[in-house]
Amino acid sequence: MASPSDKIEMAKITPGKTMRIDQDNGTVMPKVSVSAMESLSSNQQEEISWIKKNVKIKRCGGFVKAPGDKNNVADPKCKCGQIKSLHPNDMQQANNEDVPWRVEELACDAFGEIEFHDSDNQVAKFIRVSNDQDVTQILKELLMKKWKLQKPNLLISVTGGAKNFDMKSRLREVFRRGLQKAAESTGAWIVTGGTNTGVMKHVGEAMKEISITDEKNRVVAIGVAPWGCIQNRENLISPDGKWPCEYNLLEDTSKPDEIFLNPNHTHFLLVDDGTTHKWATEIDFRSALEKAISEMSLEMSQGTKVNQTNIPVVLLVLQGGPGTFKTILGAIKNKTPTVVIKGTGGAADILALAFQRAQSTEISGYDRDREQIRNTVMGIDANLQDELFKLMEQNYGNTISKSEYMEIIKEIIQSKDLLTVFELDSRNSTNDVDMAILKALLKDNRNDVMDQLELALVWDKMEVAKKEILGDDNLDKKNLRLPEKMLTAIQRDRVSFVDLFIDHGVNLKQFLTRDRLLTLYDTIPENCILRNLLRQKASQKGQKLQTITFLHVNGLLQDLLGDYFVPYYNRPPYHHDNKSDVSEAVTSASDIPHAVGSGVQRKLDHPIQDLFIWSILMNRQEMAKLFWVELDEPIAAALFANGLYKGLKMISVDTEISQILQQNADEFENLAIGVLNSCYEKDENKAQDLLIRELPNWGETTCVLMAVQSDNKRFISQTACQTLLNSIWMGKLSSHNSILRILPSIVLFPLIFFLVKFKDDENRHNSEMKIGDTEYDPSVSQIDDKRNQNQARARNCSKLKQFYLAPAVIFYLNVFTYLDV
Repeated sequence: MASPSDKIEMAKITPGKTMRIDQDNGTVMPKVSVSAMESLSSNQQEEISWIKKNVKIKRCGGFVKAPGDKNNVADPKCKCGQIKSLHPNDMQQANNEDVPWRVEELACDAFGEIEFHDSDNQVAKFIRVSNDQDVTQILKELLMKKWKLQKPNLLISVTGGAKNFDMKSRLREVFRRGLQKAAESTGAWIVTGGTNTGVMKHVGEAMKEISITDEKNRVVAIGVAPWGCIQNRENLISPDGKWPCEYNLLEDTSKPDEIFLNPNHTHFLLVDDGTTHKWATEIDFRSALEKAISEMSLEMSQGTKVNQTNIPVVLLVLQGGPGTFKTILGAIKNKTPTVVIKGTGGAADILALAFQRAQSTEISGYDRDREQIRNTVMGIDANLQDELFKLMEQNYGNTISKSEYMEIIKEIIQSKDLLTVFELDSRNSTNDVDMAILKALLKDNRNDVMDQLELALVWDKMEVAKKEILGDDNLDKKNLRLPEKMLTAIQRDRVSFVDLFIDHGVNLKQFLTRDRLLTLYDTIPENCILRNLLRQKASQKGQKLQTITFLHVNGLLQDLLGDYFVPYYNRPPYHHDNKSDVSEAVTSASDIPHAVGSGVQRKLDHPIQDLFIWSILMNRQEMAKLFWVELDEPIAAALFANGLYKGLKMISVDTEISQILQQNADEFENLAIGVLNSCYEKDENKAQDLLIRELPNWGETTCVLMAVQSDNKRFISQTACQTLLNSIWMGKLSSHNSILRILPSIVLFPLIFFLVKFKDDENRHNSEMKIGDTEYDPSVSQIDDKRNQNQARARNCSKLKQFYLAPAVIFYLNVFTYLDV
């Protein structure tokens, strides 16, 4: 509600605009015209229509004098928190404190986009909602559908000090860095109080640094704040929304009980219970919202299946007042893992001390079946209790019941598996806040190794998976289902995890089936280069790309590499003539369980090569290099990658992506050259055989042809290739023949038998040298002489043919025909 002075300021409105009276406080506000509504997008108009029909707010139903208010007799306070003069005159008045106070529900009048007038002019979505609003409806209909938020992989709820909270610069940097890692690596939502003070401000600054480095992918930070405590809230009110609302962060000292929204949050839910200047009115709504988010199903790929699991939630506690203990206890009772940041003061330090110094005692008992069970109880001795009492008094004075909160602390520390203490000010600690959050979630899932692996994979913490999950000596490795996680690791581009799973026995040839490969292609992101290329190719044919088939991939490879390359994706087992079989193969993400249930698990001829090709088309260089190491034909594979990257670069319109593609092509070019030179040093002949051998798996072509077609001059210039090309150029002639031997022999053919050297003669000479030490036999020698004479005559005829059919001789003869001799 606005003060009288605010009413005067609000009356200074440009003449000619339509006015309206704000139902909340009687303030005159401009009404949005029909033309303004028409200028909004269809999505915004749809959002306005839905909010007006479904979202409610609250306002005071009539003045009722607040009990105990003796400071201002002339203008007393109402139970809603506002003074009497700010209530409309036509509203019911009751000066009797015993009269029940009531609220009225009205249609929402504050929503839209809020533009902060700070250095960055950030824009965020906002809405005013009743504290009794159905949170499931707000989550699914507003946040997910109208605001188009993607489902999170993790929910981080941050609670603690709302005022007078400050951290040292080094500790602040550690906290921000850890929160940034947690949010970016997992695609998390962060829920805070949303105001520009205390912990919420530090969270906002951490999110701001992320948005600076990556403007397109802002982390979702949702602020849930009490409407009646927000400064300048009257500027947010408009029956048709504000698009955007200009929100000034200049503090009004006349409103000490109100605070600003933080400009670095992306969404705001402003909870209204009809009161003003009353804190904690949003807590129940926020708890219900977080519970609703945690109960949303999260799809996790398990091989070719998709399992449904709830979204994990973790509570992050910094500093905090007495109410923070109750918040933590509620989280513990809901089985929510909680991370307490020690070194931030307040409730966080008190609870951390109790947890770390508590003594564990094992108590034996019996269950209903009379079987003995053992439980561990955490106890607080007298000395520790005295220390905790002193800390409570230092932080909160005598305003709380210490014994009451001590019982709450004792109840909290019993759930040691749900509680994790992170020492923010420990210089010896190498971990960040993100690791503390992950370890808290791992403790919560300690009985399910596969869920622990999923968490480590989502967070991209290979070392944690290697040492703390797969490195457990008590782990039953026979029952591990690592192939179930391999597909997720490939899809998420977790190269280190793919390598780890291979080291732990996952066989790629057994892992990749036709259905899994189709899943990889059909579940690629909407904005990736591969899907855009396939979509463009389909549109050129007048088609719409719905699901990706092997025929699509086959055609794309043909376009990128050229007609010399013959892909194999149009042949079995990839493609079948039976149309029903093709439709069965085109499996979208939602159809994966059906495909698996049908028992279709066709083995592929070269699965590692298929993964290699997919990685290149996805422009995932490190993943492609990992699969390249596993291939049997590394030179051909590297040349293929070089040509494919160059083909992708030719049609890319993004300069940055083009540079990356060229760098990747150059890297595979270097790999191909390195392997070739290594082979050539060991055996020249075999190295040259590798260059001209036809490769059925690589488009029925040769390494030399791939290098030529992709304009790979550096590869062609290598000694092995030049020797090979020289050998082809000379045909059956020895490479030791100079032009002075060849040109005279072309004119005078008898010179061929005296001047020109042939490869067969050199090979025969080498073989004779090897058998030169054998014992002489006269009878055998006479037979050999006759045979040699016959062979010599045949060789002379063959030499004439070999000489004139050599490419070099043909070239010289063609040159002679153009000369006027």
